[in-house]
Amino acid sequence: MKIAKGTLLNVVHRRKGKFIGIAERDFDITQEEFYPIALAQEAPVKGFSGRPKWFPGDSISCRNSLCFIEPI
Repeated sequence: MKIAKGTLLNVVHRRKGKFIGIAERDFDITQEEFYPIALAQEAPVKGFSGRPKWFPGDSISCRNSLCFIEPI
């Protein structure tokens, strides 16, 4: 599936939980290992340790084998 730049995404990540992101550039989820996603929600996302690590606007690493994304 191809995702266009600026698309809002529901992201379910095995280590970071659920959050809303925005595509930073056009990409195809079948060909990318890491998805270019920035955090779009108001609340920060906690890392594996449980401490806030990513804040709104930050790029958040999303490896294709660890997360599921779908356009909103």
